[in-house]
Amino acid sequence: ILLAMSADVQTHVAVLKNQNADAAAKEHAAWALWNLAASDAAARVAIAKAGGIELLVELLRSGSAGGTGDGSRWVAPAGAAATSGPPDLAP
Repeated sequence: ILLAMSADVQTHVAVLKNQNADAAAKEHAAWALWNLAASDAAARVAIAKAGGIELLVELLRSGSAGGTGDGSRWVAPAGAAATSGPPDLAP
């Protein structure tokens, strides 16, 4: 299971690194990393080791996966569940 989770992390981080990936793919990758991080401390370590934290921070700074928009939608309000996610990506 740990190996599979690590592969998931690597896959999603690779999407965030890919400058040719569209905004929807990057938002999906960020959402997936968010869920992995919320569920497991080992996932948080794997995300950090893969460089995912810096990429997610850049996503917040730019405002969106496409570089425009309001990055505050990625920040959960106080008391919100970690898995609530961005409104347009919620299951």
